[in-house]
Amino acid sequence: MYVYKRSEPQLYTVGYYDPEGNWNPESDHSEREAAAARVAYLNGAGAVRQVLDQALNEGDGSYKP
Repeated sequence: MYVYKRSEPQLYTVGYYDPEGNWNPESDHSEREAAAARVAYLNGAGAVRQVLDQALNEGDGSYKP
């Protein structure tokens, strides 16, 4: 699971902790909101949004796999 942390006064770093507890950075952002959006995307919010948008735009608003 990706998270973000404040790595400097004006810098938020997105990354994850591996099973051994080591920090693995993925990207840096100057705004907390941008870091949060990146975390949401990396944790699957983009895929969920795509499925929901597809279902809602196909007529009856239900998803049928």
